[in-house]
Amino acid sequence: MKEFSKIILTPQEFHNKILKLASMIPKGKYKWIYGIPRGGSIIAVYLSHYCDLEYARDFPYDAVGMIGFSSFLVVDDIADTGRTLKNWSHFDTATIHYKPRSTVKPTYFVDQ
Repeated sequence: MKEFSKIILTPQEFHNKILKLASMIPKGKYKWIYGIPRGGSIIAVYLSHYCDLEYARDFPYDAVGMIGFSSFLVVDDIADTGRTLKNWSHFDTATIHYKPRSTVKPTYFVDQ
């Protein structure tokens, strides 16, 4: 089995990647942002401020039918195998890192 190395970022590198990700998200396209716990939460909080989006602390499953899938952006730190993002396939997604082996390609990502 092939071993994969972890990606280590300094706090400044992490912040710079979040800023780059924020610049990719079209203004006014989304109303809500949700961060998949644990890796996506911090990124989603930053993006909620930078992109002026409502931060959903808990995912409002009941509201999706009324608001619509296209109003939400779902965030995680990495698309590694794609297993986690597969559960959110009805939504646009954003990650800092996308590995080509992932079964799901995020809508927005910074590094590959």
